[in-house]
Amino acid sequence: MGQLVQTGELAVYLQHSVRPDSEVIAIRLAEGWLRSVTTSLTEWPQPIPEDLWAWALELASIAYNNPQGLISRTTDEDTRAWSMERKQEILDAAERKYGGGRATGVGNFPPAPAWPDPICCTGSCP
Repeated sequence: MGQLVQTGELAVYLQHSVRPDSEVIAIRLAEGWLRSVTTSLTEWPQPIPEDLWAWALELASIAYNNPQGLISRTTDEDTRAWSMERKQEILDAAERKYGGGRATGVGNFPPAPAWPDPICCTGSCP
């Protein structure tokens, strides 16, 4: 399986130097997150589609900048906040495009009929 994001691309995207060992881990995490929702792909397509590359790069930056998955952190007078919604938006988009096509209902359906209570089947219960 080939990499979606190559070593060095994360530093260019973030516009600052990154630790090489942490970069590799962040890229692997991003690819793992994408792999979990792109179930129609048995391997990464070659050439890499732009959307998969962009999603992987952005997810890698999320993993690199916030390895604990925190929503916010305050130290002394410095407060940082991260949007965890973006990670989910990317994974939802990837699943819609490359997911295995889970069956879902389309349209409006009436509510399911209520079945008789199995304990009170005689019809004389309230």
